[in-house]
Amino acid sequence: MNLRILKLWRAHPIALLVELGLFAGFMISLFVMATLKTPVSTWAIIPHILCNLSLVTLLVRHRLQGRPTMYWTHFDVMVVVLFLYFAANVYYSEVRSISWESASLYMDALAAYFIGRMLFYHRVRLYTLLLVAGLGISFLGVYSQRANAQKLATSYSAQSEQAQASGNSQAARDSGEDFAIKAQFQQGVITRLVPVQRLYLLMFCFWGLTMVFLFLEKPSGLAFALYTLGMIAVFALYTLSRLNWLVGENLLSTTVATRNDKLESLRTAFRIVQAYPVTGGGLGTFPILFDAYRLNPASATVSGFNAYVYAAVETGIVGVLLLLYFLFRMPLHVIRRWRLFPNRRLRFAVLAHLLFFLMFVVQGFHDADLFRPAVWFPVWAIFGTFVSLVMVRDHVRIFESLVPAGRGNDPVAHARRVVYASAGSVFGRTPLARLPRPKMNFLRRYHISHLVSTVVITVVVLAFSGLEIAPYVANRYSRLHQGEAESSPQYGDRLDLAARIFPLDSMIWSKIGDHYSACIKEPLEIYQYADRIEPAYQKAIFYNPYRPTLYEQLYFLYRDINRSVDALQIMKAGVEANPNHLVLRLLLVRELEKVGSLALATYHVKTALFRIAPDKTELYLRLAELYELQGLPDQAKLYYQYARQVVPDSTQTRTRLQRLQQRLDLPPLTN
Repeated sequence: MNLRILKLWRAHPIALLVELGLFAGFMISLFVMATLKTPVSTWAIIPHILCNLSLVTLLVRHRLQGRPTMYWTHFDVMVVVLFLYFAANVYYSEVRSISWESASLYMDALAAYFIGRMLFYHRVRLYTLLLVAGLGISFLGVYSQRANAQKLATSYSAQSEQAQASGNSQAARDSGEDFAIKAQFQQGVITRLVPVQRLYLLMFCFWGLTMVFLFLEKPSGLAFALYTLGMIAVFALYTLSRLNWLVGENLLSTTVATRNDKLESLRTAFRIVQAYPVTGGGLGTFPILFDAYRLNPASATVSGFNAYVYAAVETGIVGVLLLLYFLFRMPLHVIRRWRLFPNRRLRFAVLAHLLFFLMFVVQGFHDADLFRPAVWFPVWAIFGTFVSLVMVRDHVRIFESLVPAGRGNDPVAHARRVVYASAGSVFGRTPLARLPRPKMNFLRRYHISHLVSTVVITVVVLAFSGLEIAPYVANRYSRLHQGEAESSPQYGDRLDLAARIFPLDSMIWSKIGDHYSACIKEPLEIYQYADRIEPAYQKAIFYNPYRPTLYEQLYFLYRDINRSVDALQIMKAGVEANPNHLVLRLLLVRELEKVGSLALATYHVKTALFRIAPDKTELYLRLAELYELQGLPDQAKLYYQYARQVVPDSTQTRTRLQRLQQRLDLPPLTN
């Protein structure tokens, strides 16, 4: 093996270095994609740049080496259409900034597809070996990140409880809330990493076992049978263990709870699909839309129900149909062409990829976590390799070729090999004088055309890379430096620059509003800054209507500048977009009472009590007061009796109960 590598290095140093660099870029991207704490992490820039650079390198390499023209199929066209639809889906997204970042991560999977399509199929065994190593390293990285997040979450939770128990001061409460937010963030990291860790382990086991059979020189029929039956049996056992929540004992509380959570999530997903049937809510928006559309506000977000339903939520019917095209068309195509694979090693490689693809299809029916960028990245690289193995024309050299064989008297291919060899001559390995050359005018024309096409490709990829990394650059500019005041002019200038770089980010606009709010030092100065605060919050709401705090900030601004009509309207809009948020609904109730809409205020209080927060028993007293104001004494007395039984005793509630008792002419309260 070492002698063969040394021979390749002497004959084709540039080719070997390029290929090693492409493999390294893919593995680094795989590791970074797996260990991202959040989709908006700045580390996501690394796979964006590496994948785009690898794709350009592949295209230039393919031309320089004079390889035979790739046999592009309708599958390649449909793959490009699918990912272009993902990019276009940003326009129809409910939260464009989130969909932009998610679409960028999915576009890395498109680059991975072409890496598999144009590179990995030439090195099936080496690619499988490195894929197993990459999945193993990524699994360990995810495991480490998850353990660290679990440790931090436990620590922050303990510190939050300690701060809240230490005293009733405002500083203690603020510190406790800060630690609680940090603990919640770490729990979100754990929630994201757990399915990635599980699926990477599943792929690691599959390709680890497959690698043993791929190194057989001439796999026999027995090897084919053992491999197929063994993989199906193991996968069936794994699938049954994953479906324990569905087929388990009904008497187990954990089974019942898991089943209820998944079914509630499924119901919520269908509600979102009904609201956005064609294009979906947008890539990456399911967790946000879940809060707005769930029927039970107490239900937790559980995405592990069905990948195709999850895809329908985020990409609509169009995205699901494009996805289903591959799921059914590709296996049928392979089965019809099975007899056309004369090489047994090639046939076994096709069988391995076909089994992986079919298991992926089955897995999607009970696991929505497959529809994640970190999982799609290796899966689409494998799918690209799969397509090339099925469509390859040279069945003999597929496992061996580094540089393509000559193609007779083709002057274009010969010119490309001359250019490629001249690059290798920099190291003194391939003397250019030994190579037969075509006519110089043809070679010059070829150099010019190749240079132009390379420049065009590079410019397009650089522009695309700029679009991908724009959110991360803007996010970096919008960060508040340590020790810097929120009202500082330097911070305001950076926020303006961030808004120009990526104006779709709701967080940037809300930070601009917070910046101008912090500039207010005297009460009357609010009129000076209101014209800048209001449009900033309005744009923040426009780009992400599912952030309740934005409506609160704008509401209090309208209250402070005596615009009561606008305050009422913004509360109505906030409740419409966030129907499960308690604070927004109670603020709306306050404004409705002011304008005399007592019946509507009563409806919203009932919704808050019976749907959003059944534990807020003070709302029984509020209902009794509203019914008394409407002149409905029977209803007021009913809720008065409820309030007496469940409302916690305090000076304030006792005073309100006594006042209500006097108005309703009821017997006095007794201790």
